[in-house]
Amino acid sequence: MTPPPVDCKTACGTENPKPRKKTTRGTGSGSRHTRSLKGADKLGAFKPTASRSKASPKAEKPPLIQVNPSKTLATTTTATPTPAVTASNPPLYSSTFIPCDKMLVDNLEHYLKTIGQITMLSHQEEIALGKRMEAGGIDGQRAAEHLVNANLRLVVSVAKKYANQGVELLDLIQEGSMGLMKAVEKYEYKRGFKFSTYATWWIRQSIIRAVANNSRTIRLPIHMSDKIRLYKVSQQALSLQLNREPTMAELSKATKLSQKQLQQVIKALGTESMSLDAPVGEDLSLQDCIADDSNQSPGIRTTMSMLSEDLRQALAESLTEREQAVVVDRFGLETGHRKTLDE
Repeated sequence: MTPPPVDCKTACGTENPKPRKKTTRGTGSGSRHTRSLKGADKLGAFKPTASRSKASPKAEKPPLIQVNPSKTLATTTTATPTPAVTASNPPLYSSTFIPCDKMLVDNLEHYLKTIGQITMLSHQEEIALGKRMEAGGIDGQRAAEHLVNANLRLVVSVAKKYANQGVELLDLIQEGSMGLMKAVEKYEYKRGFKFSTYATWWIRQSIIRAVANNSRTIRLPIHMSDKIRLYKVSQQALSLQLNREPTMAELSKATKLSQKQLQQVIKALGTESMSLDAPVGEDLSLQDCIADDSNQSPGIRTTMSMLSEDLRQALAESLTEREQAVVVDRFGLETGHRKTLDE
């Protein structure tokens, strides 16, 4: 026989269940309420959704970063607190300051293009920066760095005059920048003169010292380096003007040096050395263009060997062994070294 159909709602106990009153007047009612809930869980009954809304919601933690939806991420900026100055007399420059620190490049053309975008300062702006430096503190450091970056074109202008003297132009610019920083430290705005007039002397001195110390293998005094530079410039100018090599008297008149001093300069020029790795062309260096006398070609070595063998046979046919030894040692036929009569 087929069993009668079973009502699923009746079997599960979910058909119009009698509402239970929630009470807290005794432990008995509370225990009955707990047992009924456990039984409902066993039968697979689900708790109504409305009961969840009655529970007290948990407090959500705020996000770590508050983002304004009206602004994009690219325009979001973070405020960095200004560090407090603890020293009574802080240094003029920050410890990480490098002149034009955003422009540390190996390409000279890119460097010149970048510093050309920095606005030059007027005399009144230089005075204002000088007052800020005199006040000191973090604002004084920023004023000094601004004054340095605004005068980097002056460094390049002075460095170009000392190019092609054994030091790369970028190295000259670096040395000139150090002189510029020294000029900023010594600058006194109360005297009334322009900063560029004062800074040019410091820049030139730093570059001249770098050329004197690094351009030659044999170091010369700085005053002699200045005379050599003056001699070269005057000689080149007079050669173009006269279409011939200038005389000592003409050079003495142009350089305002005595002929004795010019002779010392010419003698110092003779101590110049040239590196074998100095470039001659695109793919050649100086050592590739100098012949090696000690390295002979195979043909020459074969000819010399045959000539030496013929000479030995001729000596053996006409001289005794003692006479052969004397002739060979006296003229260095085998070793190339001639011995004296005593030897």
